[in-house]
Amino acid sequence: MPDSEKKTIQESSTSFQRCHLTKILILTAAVGGGHEAVGQAVRAELERADYSVVMADGLRTMSRVLDWLLVQGYSSQVKNMPRSLDVGFAITSRRAGATIVQFLVGLFFASRLLKVVYKEQPDLVVSTYPLVTAALGRLRKDGRLQVPAVAVIPDYGVHSLWVVSGADLHLVPSHQSAGLVERAGGRVSPTQLPVAPSFYAAPTRDEARAALRLPQEAFVALVTGGAWGVGDLEGAAVCAIKSGAYTVVVTGENVELKARLEARFSCEENARILGWRRDMPTLMAAADCLIHSASAITCLEAIEMDLPILIFGPIFGHGELNARVMEQAGVARWARTAEELESLLRSAARREISLPTPDSEPAAPRVSTNLKPLVNSAARRYVPGGSCTHDRFWPA
Repeated sequence: MPDSEKKTIQESSTSFQRCHLTKILILTAAVGGGHEAVGQAVRAELERADYSVVMADGLRTMSRVLDWLLVQGYSSQVKNMPRSLDVGFAITSRRAGATIVQFLVGLFFASRLLKVVYKEQPDLVVSTYPLVTAALGRLRKDGRLQVPAVAVIPDYGVHSLWVVSGADLHLVPSHQSAGLVERAGGRVSPTQLPVAPSFYAAPTRDEARAALRLPQEAFVALVTGGAWGVGDLEGAAVCAIKSGAYTVVVTGENVELKARLEARFSCEENARILGWRRDMPTLMAAADCLIHSASAITCLEAIEMDLPILIFGPIFGHGELNARVMEQAGVARWARTAEELESLLRSAARREISLPTPDSEPAAPRVSTNLKPLVNSAARRYVPGGSCTHDRFWPA
């Protein structure tokens, strides 16, 4: 065979393989840090499974104004008017309320998501934010999106607003969570949700404590509130310090809280106040327990590290729902009062009790395993000449 023909065959084969490399589009939102974090973790897992993955901010694509209102407004609400969260939670907890919100989001913003879909031409779309899922569900129902749409929900307490009838599948971290999705009318699979790759290669306890200059023999309580530093971190820190635990507080991006805690605990030798950190795997490896406000991604990270979780001061509404379901699933204990938290920590610090490590979901499949049947059903069609076409996207 002439060399020119061999080259043509090789180029055609390479083009065919590129064309058949399954492409997945992950749509996130910058509302807090969890939606983007779980998107990045899913991306890493899918890329290890040889998928081509693209990420985009789905909420911003839908509407920059809506994005600004939710990012800034929700942050302000959580920090300054936390009890008002109960109102929105109560309204959308009813199926009628959730359906109205999803309908309006789909009506006004769904079409804008098609721009990024047309640009990327994926074989499957993954959403990590509920309003983005609502828009994708609208597109699936009316036939404008003809590839599967999947929602990844890292919270144990799944809210009705997050369950979209048009979505092909909802991936959740427990069977308790799956029951909530089923009752809301969604298709669901309990899943071993991934965390950032750095958590799979965390140092040992002794190595972590040496790196952080923490006392090797102390009982170390790690207090966090997610990227925004939400929840009663100050109250948790007071309880931990009173109990005799060496207390490490991570305030995230909440610089006002960091300054206040530094001033309050400046004379405490067994307290360390930290701001935004990139070494959370090391901090968790060094700790004996996590005290947290029930933020989903941080709890998933702690579960991966086999770190006991104590929930304290969850935000009203879905934070409390998440705390309740996590306790039911055996992955955390919810300390409902300061007295209960202090008593637990004192007994643990004195080695009178051992805090239980989280129960992992038995034999739950990975995200890539759950997506495989869907991406196989949406495989690309090879066209002679080395190009791909997506008849499902483009009008005839």
